[in-house]
Amino acid sequence: STATSTSPASGRCLCGRVASSGEVHYAGDLDERHDTTFPGIKQHGHYCVPIKSDAGVLGVINMYLEHGHRRDESEIQFLNAVANTLAGVIQHRTETRRFRSMLVEAASQWRTTFDAIGGGVCVLDLGGVVVRCNRAMAALVGESPREVVGRNINALLRSGSDSSDTIVPEGIAAMSVPQSRCIVRLGRWYDVSMDPIVRDDGNVAGCVLLMTDVTERRALEEKMGQAQKMEAVGRLAGGIAHDFNNVLTSILITTDLLLPDLADDDAKRADVLAIRGSAKRAAALTQQLLAFSRKQVLKPRVVSLNELVHGMEDMLRSLLGED
Repeated sequence: STATSTSPASGRCLCGRVASSGEVHYAGDLDERHDTTFPGIKQHGHYCVPIKSDAGVLGVINMYLEHGHRRDESEIQFLNAVANTLAGVIQHRTETRRFRSMLVEAASQWRTTFDAIGGGVCVLDLGGVVVRCNRAMAALVGESPREVVGRNINALLRSGSDSSDTIVPEGIAAMSVPQSRCIVRLGRWYDVSMDPIVRDDGNVAGCVLLMTDVTERRALEEKMGQAQKMEAVGRLAGGIAHDFNNVLTSILITTDLLLPDLADDDAKRADVLAIRGSAKRAAALTQQLLAFSRKQVLKPRVVSLNELVHGMEDMLRSLLGED
């Protein structure tokens, strides 16, 4: 009878000695090399042949012999051939298991990386059918990844979209360059980009679609646009205020020249003083416009609201009327 051992105790009994030495051992009967015995054991012999590879001893073939069986080199050659065959089978199975483990690990890493992408990503075939997608893409369309796979991407994206247009072109096979567009879905803006998957023979096998939520970015762009408009208005106001300030300066200089020639009881003096006061208030406003346009540094100071209102009393009365 024959037995094989894949984990013999190294250095013990015949199998262990073969595992340590890598050499064939023969025993015609129970001798001192038999470390494992028990009461009533029958006399027998052994061929112990190592199953070897380049990496070392993989196991041992243990062939039980009748007591007194003589050593036969042809039998040993046959057992060596069997051992070599088993070594090839063991190595093949070991390598197969190792490659399978590597493939499983690689697939797991790819899946983890694919799902870690923040934007929605899916792979489409030539008909626009989803072959695979990540979790972000499934969440965007409100489905699970398994429910998304096998469905047409246009049908998925039209659901909840503000447009019934075809998002992914029907002729994916003719797609030679990346394409992109912007869509509105469920009140949010998305950038959709499509890149063709080109095989080694130059033919397109499908495309990769990336869908990114850009709602916040568009809101920031709109705010920036408004800020730029306000900056332009400020510059315009600054230019007008600068020119207007020159006109007011001329008015103030003119009133200063007229006042010394007018007596205190002259009715025209009150009119000139009113003109001078209005020009000063207008000059103050132009200074504020210049500050708003960032052409002048602000200089905050304490003012009396009563004095400001009192100084504008005549103008306010004429504007507001009796009522």
